Amino acid sequence: MTFSALFCQHLIHLALKFFAKSIDRIKINENTILINPVEEFLVCYVIKGQSYPALQKLSRFSDAIKWKTEIWDTLRNSIKTSIKNRKKY
Repeated sequence: MTFSALFCQHLIHLALKFFAKSIDRIKINENTILINPVEEFLVCYVIKGQSYPALQKLSRFSDAIKWKTEIWDTLRNSIKTSIKNRKKY
């Protein structure tokens, strides 16, 4: 597993454990990471500048992927595949 994949996996684990069920923000220098839990997934958006328009975009995007069955099913299948592959090692 690459460093970036491992980092993302740990970030997701921590975020699911500590963040609320609404959009949260992490501020790093001039960047802001918006995190929106959508069932078992975290939808993230990195921005610079004002967060209000980005919050609206993130909410719309989160809703769109949840209601588009093709996208939602693909995401869920990728989780199942990832779990199967992880058990092999």
